[in-house]
Amino acid sequence: MRLLNVATQELEEFHGADIPPYAILSHTWGPDEVSLYDMDALARYRGSHGPQPHLGSPPPPPPPPHLGSPPSSGSPDVMKLMLISSMLLAFRGDKTRLARSSAFPALTNGHGSDDEDAPPPPYAGLAPPPPAAPHPVEQKAGYAKIAYACGQAQKDGLDYLWADTVCIDRHSSAELSEAVNAMYAWYERAAVCYAYLEDVHFDDYTEGYLTWNDLFAASRWFTRGWTLQELLAPRKVVFYAQGWRLLGTKSSLVKNVSKITGIDELTLLDPALVRTASVAQRMSWAAHRSTTRPEDVAYSLMGLFDVNMPVLYGEGENAFLRLQEEIIKRSDDHSLFAWGALGQGDDKLQVASAAAATAGAAAAAAAPHLNAPGLDDLDDLDQDALAGTMPLLAKSPRDFAGMGHVLACSPPADLPTTDYALTNKGLHITLPMLPPKTGPSSPSALPHAAVTPSPQLALLNCHPAHDPTSRLALLLTPTSSRNTFLRTRARSPTVVSSADLGSTATAPPSPSSAKPPHQPQPKPKTIYIPAIPSQLSRLTSPFSSSALSSSSATPLLDEVIFVRAPDLVAPGYDVLDVRGAGSVTWNPELRSIRLAGVDYHSYGRSPVPAWSRRRAGAPGALYQLCVVTFWNRVLKCGFVVRVLVEGASRVCFADLVPGADAAAAAGENGEGLLELARKAWERPGTVDVVVPGPERKRLVTVEVVNPGDAGAPSGADDEASDAASVSSRGGPRPWTYKPGHEVKVAERVTFAEKWEKEYRRTVNATVERRKKGVIELSMTSMLWMPAPAAAHKTEDLDQPS
Repeated sequence: MRLLNVATQELEEFHGADIPPYAILSHTWGPDEVSLYDMDALARYRGSHGPQPHLGSPPPPPPPPHLGSPPSSGSPDVMKLMLISSMLLAFRGDKTRLARSSAFPALTNGHGSDDEDAPPPPYAGLAPPPPAAPHPVEQKAGYAKIAYACGQAQKDGLDYLWADTVCIDRHSSAELSEAVNAMYAWYERAAVCYAYLEDVHFDDYTEGYLTWNDLFAASRWFTRGWTLQELLAPRKVVFYAQGWRLLGTKSSLVKNVSKITGIDELTLLDPALVRTASVAQRMSWAAHRSTTRPEDVAYSLMGLFDVNMPVLYGEGENAFLRLQEEIIKRSDDHSLFAWGALGQGDDKLQVASAAAATAGAAAAAAAPHLNAPGLDDLDDLDQDALAGTMPLLAKSPRDFAGMGHVLACSPPADLPTTDYALTNKGLHITLPMLPPKTGPSSPSALPHAAVTPSPQLALLNCHPAHDPTSRLALLLTPTSSRNTFLRTRARSPTVVSSADLGSTATAPPSPSSAKPPHQPQPKPKTIYIPAIPSQLSRLTSPFSSSALSSSSATPLLDEVIFVRAPDLVAPGYDVLDVRGAGSVTWNPELRSIRLAGVDYHSYGRSPVPAWSRRRAGAPGALYQLCVVTFWNRVLKCGFVVRVLVEGASRVCFADLVPGADAAAAAGENGEGLLELARKAWERPGTVDVVVPGPERKRLVTVEVVNPGDAGAPSGADDEASDAASVSSRGGPRPWTYKPGHEVKVAERVTFAEKWEKEYRRTVNATVERRKKGVIELSMTSMLWMPAPAAAHKTEDLDQPS
């Protein structure tokens, strides 16, 4: 460990028990900092020019007068000599000499002779040496901080100072790695830490209505990543403002510092409590801090979690992933995985809102709401957000914003203690899981439902500080692998209350909160959860595109459809069923449908049923991407909409399947609509397209095909099958969408809303493909009231209610 001698300002090395007491300088870096090599150059310069006074130290006493220095003209002896000399000159009558006598008459040669031609004594030329010019290092702005800190350390009775700018050789990667790994321990051993806040003014300085307290709270020092450990590790921290003016200590300003940083006062006062805080709490302390290099986000936190790892600049955000992997090796704290469990905008979510969310228990997985606030701009989201899934490990401490009140806890007493580890398939862990709720209108209870099982809640051993009986949970979606689950994004908090915990709760629930017999109970299950993006991308999931891209040389991106229904006035509308090629995932939290990627260029290259054959190598096709069934469990009505995509242009169309009114009346829980959706998927049928021409418009019948079925076997019978598919009005034929083509799909559907059929609803569906490929499906509607019988004679249309 290098330390700076505050008296000589030279660097010295110490090891182990030989390290003396020292102070530490904590500051934010500027553009003109001094380095270890600067201090070495300054020490060599001073060694060759003699010691020089430095900033922050009292000036040395003046040296004794030099041997050859003339006596001061103001001393009494000189005045007497001048008077006697003047009298003698006047007595001799030498007026010329008297007229040009200087301030030192007859003493110009330094020994009292009036002979100007007399040679000077041999020591007369020894004048005092001029002061040495300041070294360029002393002109740097960063040197002033070092000098002032050295002076303050001397006043505090300390002989050495440590500063990160001058005590680390940053050109040596080995020394830099050693210093980064040992830095937290160095701060713990420091006798005092001087925190210099150069952007804070003291005394009577104000800027408008701002005082030094306001500037203190807004200081850049509280926003930097490395200063977090400089605040927490030392027991004594002294804050100084610009000009090295004392502001106070960490103890005297603890309330201010706690409010600024979100760290509780006891942890600020006792460094031993830092490592007793949960992982989520410690991560949240760094959520709003930044560093110049992305790797330092992780390296500055190693000491807080008592982990060590190699310093590899250039790895970028992977450094934070490595930090979490090291934490998993040393800790069994589940709060590391709880980021995002408090819902969207964790940094703005207060404890009160988390308490209100606790009452919702497992509502995130069981009670989706179509009319919840939507995403602002789909084009601003990354691919993971568009898909509705995310890896288990966070990307940065920002993901833990608002998690400062999440505490770790022990596992339930009636469950065995198990370990967990990261593998090449993800995190292998055993967690209690709440199965999806089933009811008379849930998809799993209906005979023809094709939607995959709802996301499940996996309970973690952590809870909000205000409710120790609740648990935070992960929202997980099953995959095609029986024991592999994907973490699903949740827009609402996934906090499970004690009533939903049942027998797994740490505290037994009261008899009044006993769950109904049919309520599912949490059951431990050993599962894999992809932890990093690379594991997520190569996972075989229910929406894997392998089955639909056998002819494609490159992997296909999954198709993602976001459902928006802001104008469906009546409550109770949910997505009851989604049909598509392969498996389908409906995320009720994000209201997104994830489907297998489609190889739109495979048209004409794969076998198809006889009813959907095409000419090989045709330019395009109209694909039926999915069929979605909407059902209102309150009003017992609904509708079916399908999303069509033209393969060459990727333009999307929405088609409302007719017959929803009659189908809704065929079942109490939407069974008739499910049957309608099944038929629409199995037999997509045809769509009429109006094609503009030079003389007149043409009506073309285009056949709709399902992904994976679009193509025709090559062979001699292609022409015969193609001719058989052409009807008198043109027949089904290959077609590619161009601007000006008008696709004749249903624009609205009308169905009864009440048993008495007093009101009717028209629903319009539109689709749009956004910049990043995501499809947005929007529904708008209007309520209508049937007109009185007498009015039908004069009115052709119903009037809006």
